[in-house]
Amino acid sequence: MASDAEDSGAPESHPNKRVKTLTLGSPESSPSSSDKGKAKLELSDSEKEPNCCGICLIETGHGSTIIRGCIDCCDHYFCFVCIMEWSKVESRCPMCKRRFSTIRRPCKPPVFPSERVVNVPVRDQVLYSRLLFRLEFLFGFDKC
Repeated sequence: MASDAEDSGAPESHPNKRVKTLTLGSPESSPSSSDKGKAKLELSDSEKEPNCCGICLIETGHGSTIIRGCIDCCDHYFCFVCIMEWSKVESRCPMCKRRFSTIRRPCKPPVFPSERVVNVPVRDQVLYSRLLFRLEFLFGFDKC
């Protein structure tokens, strides 16, 4: 006795096998010159990487105790503590170098029941090192 799949002429479908839809000679199977090297991989929300701090590189996932620090110039991800320490020397985003003036810590009950916004003065690491060099030169400090 023949199965229904053989009678209809359709091949049997196996859940673990890929079905070939394009032939090698068809124009659809060859990528255009603008698409070469630009293959995009679509990931579901559960497969995407968790957020990773751009300073300490610690990944945060569900149930993490790390609190995000949001700067006003861009949408890059940083731990609140990391970006606060960074802002003591430099008031530019470590990733895109845009100037920021505030850091926002969102509320996270029960530890932080309200949002906190910290104003950051303009700071440049380069100017700080130049000033230190001038002080060393003027006062004769030895470099350690």
